[in-house]
Amino acid sequence: MTVTTVSLVLAASIYAYQVLDQQRGSAEFQVAVKSILAFDDALENVALKTNGTLSSRFTVQYGELRIIPETSSGANTIQVYADVGGSDYELYSGKSCLLSYYLKNSYVNYGEGYKSYILGDESALLCGICGSTGSYGRAVVMQHSGWVNVTLDFRVRAMLTSRILDTMRGRYVNYVDVWVIRTEVHPSLRSYSYYAYLNDFDLKARSLSVETISKGPYVPVSGSATLDVTVGKTMSTCTFSIASAEDVMFNVIVARVQVYA
Repeated sequence: MTVTTVSLVLAASIYAYQVLDQQRGSAEFQVAVKSILAFDDALENVALKTNGTLSSRFTVQYGELRIIPETSSGANTIQVYADVGGSDYELYSGKSCLLSYYLKNSYVNYGEGYKSYILGDESALLCGICGSTGSYGRAVVMQHSGWVNVTLDFRVRAMLTSRILDTMRGRYVNYVDVWVIRTEVHPSLRSYSYYAYLNDFDLKARSLSVETISKGPYVPVSGSATLDVTVGKTMSTCTFSIASAEDVMFNVIVARVQVYA
């Protein structure tokens, strides 16, 4: 076999390996997306069931699954305020951990600046009257600085659930329930800016507690009450119509969920 032939065979082998490697990395990305969506289902199903645990299987060799602790500067900020009668009331303020899968754009390339939601949308708030639907979770694919990442976080849900006569005060009270999912890492990971998981593992969601905090009643002079919700870098609002001479009460249900492997 001549030197030229050996060189051609070697070049072909290297090219074949590179193609196979790229295909494997791309395939891992698709599987990681499915695992993240499955984890969203698991977490939402367990969030309001104290001590319940569900998991999703991950296989990570080409990328990495990052958990950004709620104590990190990169954590998600969640804030909920009510604007009632011209006054602002803080209903909830806290931070949640973030889940993000990272892969080099040599395996998957959508173009610099790409952004697309594969679960939910940019809205920070799900709002309705006795029947608001949609996933708490929102998952977005983004590409920047040589990386493609899929990030999962959780929106706030608010619903006008009931209208009850307060016989002591002789006024009707409108009840708005506000649900917040606060995700947390294991205490041993709180000192990290982020922690990366690799290889094969089960990512678990365990409900730590469910607490309800009641705020009000407030008097909506203008005949409405508005919620201002911020999750991460996005803010959404929702206005509830309240009849004149009636009050509004907010029940904030906070589900603490630990994320760990």
